[in-house]
Formats: sequence, structure tokens, C-alpha cells
Amino acid sequence: MAEETKNNDLNEFLFSIYNLSNSDILQLADDVSHILQAIAGTDRVYDVIAECIADFNFANEWAEATKNDVLVLPEDEAKRISFIFCVLSNIEDKNLDLANFLKHYFAGNETVSPFELFCNEIIFEFRDLILKKLGIPLAEESEKEAFEVKEETIEEVYGRLYNSVILLYNQVLNSKKIKLIGLSKDDLLIVLSSYEIAIRENQINYFYAFNAIIKSTLRKAKRLIKIVSDINLYTTKIIKRG
Repeated sequence: MAEETKNNDLNEFLFSIYNLSNSDILQLADDVSHILQAIAGTDRVYDVIAECIADFNFANEWAEATKNDVLVLPEDEAKRISFIFCVLSNIEDKNLDLANFLKHYFAGNETVSPFELFCNEIIFEFRDLILKKLGIPLAEESEKEAFEVKEETIEEVYGRLYNSVILLYNQVLNSKKIKLIGLSKDDLLIVLSSYEIAIRENQINYFYAFNAIIKSTLRKAKRLIKIVSDINLYTTKIIKRG
């Protein structure tokens, strides 16, 4: 979590929570990564977690939380924040099998899906605990609305996707050393150029394929992961809205 990436605005963190809750189970791992990136870029949230996680032993707390074959979060709020943060980190690092985790601990029922249970018991709990630590209680719905992030218009999402693709094109073009998988640098530039045209011409049927190629080709290019993640986020939003 680089110091220079941090800021004091909660909007990025709140939006990452909002985005995950309005996504779906197929995008969950990517959305969790967005939350962790937002934490790294938000001073107040970062500092709360850093304070809570000091001397926290996740292995011991996990054993305690799952000892009866159900997931029971720690009663202590600082431990609960640390526990959820570690769960999210393990999902991103693929140390926790997401499918089995949801199936085992968030089985759901006829009225509530595993994804909804996960959001209610983990994601929203995490958000509310963080904001409580910051002196922003969310007990009342009216208080929640004060910190709700307004949904972007489809035009704004298109604009952000377009700008991210152009930015990635320039980064790839000007990179002397970049780790690519499956495609050459020239081939990737062609894909990015074609995606830029598809965005301008609203050829939404091609968006999913272009996004998949970009994610696969750059999955080990750590320096570009934020841009690739943004492109995936905006692509998903546009496809969901149809």
C-alpha cells in the first residue's frame, strides 16, 4: 500500500462497496480487489485497519470463527474489521477458495442468495464498522443516504472506459519492458485500438471479448493492474446495463 497513492476522500472506498453490492457472484473476486485498492488509496480507512490489525492473528481467529462448521465473526469490533480485511485479502490472493467459501458459509435460501448473504454479513458489516470507527454511525437509513455514492450515468461510464483504454494503450506503447501472456506487444496494441473504436461506435457485443483478452494478456503485469481492473469494472457496468 504505497503512501503516495493515499488520499483523504471516502468516496472511492464507498463506491467500491456500492459497486460490489450491485454486481454479481461472477465478478466478486475482481470487486474485492477494487475494495482493497480503494482501501490502499484512502488514508482514513487505511489507518483504521492498520490500527485494528496490529497483533491480529488471522489463523487463530479463523479457527475460532469456524470451529462449529459455521462462520461466526469475532465479537470485538477491531478484530471483526481485521478478520474481514484478511478474508478479502485471502480472496484476492486466491488463498481462499471463493466458490467453496460461499457454498459452505453462505448457503442462502429461497429468498436470499449466497451473494446477498455475503454482502450483508461481510461487505456491509465491514463498511459500517469502518465508518463507525471514523465517527460516522450508519444506524439510520437517513444517515446512510448522506454517504451513498450516486450511480454514474451510462455516458460517464463510457467516458471512463474510453479514457482507461486510451491510457492503457499509451502505457503499453511506451513500456520498454512489460510481461505479456499469449499476445505480442503489437497484437495487444491492435486489440486496444480495436476496443477504442468499438467504444466510440457503441459496438457493445465486442466489449466482453476485448475485456477478456486484455485481462488474460496482462494478468501478470503488476504495474498495469489498476488500469486493467478499471477497464474490467467499466466494461462490466456497461454490459450489465445492456
